[in-house]
Amino acid sequence: MKVSVQTKLPAPMTVKERDALREHLRALVRVGKAEVDKLAAIRRAEAEQELSREFKAEDELCRDLVRIADEAASTADAELARRCQERGIRESFRPRIQMYMSNRGDNSYSPRRAELRKLAIAHIDAMAAEGKYALEKWQVDRQAELLGGVLQSSEAQGFFASLPTAETLLPPLTLAQIDALATSPGLRLVNGKRAADNATDTS
Repeated sequence: MKVSVQTKLPAPMTVKERDALREHLRALVRVGKAEVDKLAAIRRAEAEQELSREFKAEDELCRDLVRIADEAASTADAELARRCQERGIRESFRPRIQMYMSNRGDNSYSPRRAELRKLAIAHIDAMAAEGKYALEKWQVDRQAELLGGVLQSSEAQGFFASLPTAETLLPPLTLAQIDALATSPGLRLVNGKRAADNATDTS
């Protein structure tokens, strides 16, 4: 005797369920955009802290080097004074050794530091804009699936699993990445804006 086993197929998503999911989609994307804005502010603060930490370390290192150079110059000048005295050269006429240090490179200038800060902020703002676009694109794709009847009620539980998080869309910047922005041809700043942005800004 053969016994037939009937497999119960999942029930299709109801209209009410579709409407509820569609509304929840909009709410999720609204919250996601707000999280991106909040995280962008955090990333700006982190970039500022990273730059300040690096510059402070450089300043402390240079202060120590200046002290060493001062001590070396003082020692050398004292030896020079002794030899001048041996040769009968009066103190007021003798040559002197004084310490002088040239600039410490690009990072020693305030404009350079300000430029790095602007580049970091511009990059973070660009990532935030791209993140919001990704959220909107995700919403459109999911709505298309709803309209196409692709989803079934059994799938609705995992419907929102693919929503990208703000952390994924807006990762933190390292000092190396910030410094690399300065040499990136597409990220040169013009009046505080990225050159790439200005090229597409027709307003």
